[in-house]
Amino acid sequence: MNFTRGFLLALAAGVAACAPVPLGDGEKRIVVRQIATSVALPALDDVAASAGAMRSAIQVLAGAPSQEGLDAAREAWRAARVPWKEVEAFGFGPAADLRLAVAMDQRPVDAAKIDLELAGTWALTEARVEALGANVKGFHAVEHLLFSGDLPSLTTDPLAPRRRDFLVALAQNLERKASDLRAAWAADGGGGYVTTLTEPGASNATYPTIKSSIDALVNESVFLSELIADDKLGKPSGTATGGIPQPDLQESGPSDHSIADMAANGFAMESISDLASRMADRGRDGA
Repeated sequence: MNFTRGFLLALAAGVAACAPVPLGDGEKRIVVRQIATSVALPALDDVAASAGAMRSAIQVLAGAPSQEGLDAAREAWRAARVPWKEVEAFGFGPAADLRLAVAMDQRPVDAAKIDLELAGTWALTEARVEALGANVKGFHAVEHLLFSGDLPSLTTDPLAPRRRDFLVALAQNLERKASDLRAAWAADGGGGYVTTLTEPGASNATYPTIKSSIDALVNESVFLSELIADDKLGKPSGTATGGIPQPDLQESGPSDHSIADMAANGFAMESISDLASRMADRGRDGA
């Protein structure tokens, strides 16, 4: 096992090793609720807010294209990417069940299909984007249009008007998906997936025991750490492809954000592990 995988798996395992063993069911419920309310929900809030900021920046760019506007839209994309990669540590539940994660972050993007959309004559609206496959929308479709071309692609190129329209529609759809995910975790008036995760019991078909809630958190961190080691790092570096580096398989290559993506993944897993450890220490100390 290489150092990266070992470190990440140890980080994920910390949630299991630190919290469940020394704590009773009541304390375990507190750990899970703290993780949901102090790590997951703030990250989901940030995703929704930053997706809205990105949509706003792209609308400004589309309305009056300039290098300053393009730079601002690119920076807004990067800013939205960080909390989204933190939320990836909570990729179970609504993210999977409602297929929101795949709609927001499918890769690789299908550049040929994007080109077909740009070459068409139909209106490029948010409704059109909603009907498209996952590999033609989401973060990476926006990344492709923002970072793979320069300013003339949005101004003087014959397809510039449609490219601007498509960017706006993609950003609108991404903002809506981010808001849908946040609402699914904590709907207005209470309830939502936070309640499902943090209130296990015989009447809870998803999590009948507190162990099942903790298992969901641990299993997702283990899965994410393996994904980083084998796919996000392993394929571009060549360690998972027979020693042949494949830089085109970077997660966010056009924006040069792949390392920052992984750092945000790690930050979320570390936050989960750290909170579980501190709660376990309180349990040992009788606090």
